[in-house]
Amino acid sequence: MELQWQRQQAQEQLLAAVPASLAGGSVIEVAGLAHLEALLEAAAGQLVVLTVYSRSCGICKDVLRELEAVCRESRQQRARIVFLRHDMQDAWDWPSDVARYYKLRSAPRFLFFVDGALLRTAGIADSRTAAGSRSQVQRMLHSEHRKLRETLWELLAQHAPSARR
Repeated sequence: MELQWQRQQAQEQLLAAVPASLAGGSVIEVAGLAHLEALLEAAAGQLVVLTVYSRSCGICKDVLRELEAVCRESRQQRARIVFLRHDMQDAWDWPSDVARYYKLRSAPRFLFFVDGALLRTAGIADSRTAAGSRSQVQRMLHSEHRKLRETLWELLAQHAPSARR
């Protein structure tokens, strides 16, 4: 009973801190579905990019580094984009509630939201299943990164025309 009460208190504190975390301008770690819904509600009118990753995935680690760079770039350009990230596995290596809700089976996946509505999902192909030499796989991954970046800026231009004030 005590443990449940502590979890509930922690959840309430996390949800209370949502507006302050959006003002920070960095990539926000999403704790669960309730936290994601609160963040989406607080980010009304902004493009929200949720990166779903797995902590055991090498490509995901590269993607998270790239996400930090894109976040810094968008902050410098004053783009109104909120960047979120979520580990698709919980502490016991079961799919998280966010992964189950959006039926995510592989990582990394990118979910794009505007006004709380899911617009588009995208992902990067698994390099372990790609055939070819190392340089061919690296070219394929570079191409996938470029496509994701183009998708991000396309959605920003379409759904947040006042993004560059």
